[in-house]
Amino acid sequence: TDYAISRNVYVNEYTGACPWWLRSPGNSGFLAAYVRGDGCVYANGYFVNYGDVGVRPACRVNPES
Repeated sequence: TDYAISRNVYVNEYTGACPWWLRSPGNSGFLAAYVRGDGCVYANGYFVNYGDVGVRPACRVNPES
């Protein structure tokens, strides 16, 4: 979004997409898994103190509704 770009989130120059964090931890205590700008999950993790990765809202959908 324009807001994410204004907050200096990295934008993949080929896809126009931004990476975002997952709740899953990476391979060590200071890494977290994320989805790269090309859409691939990077499970090894990325440094959590880097500010160029965005976040996406998540919600739980009740299948009985």
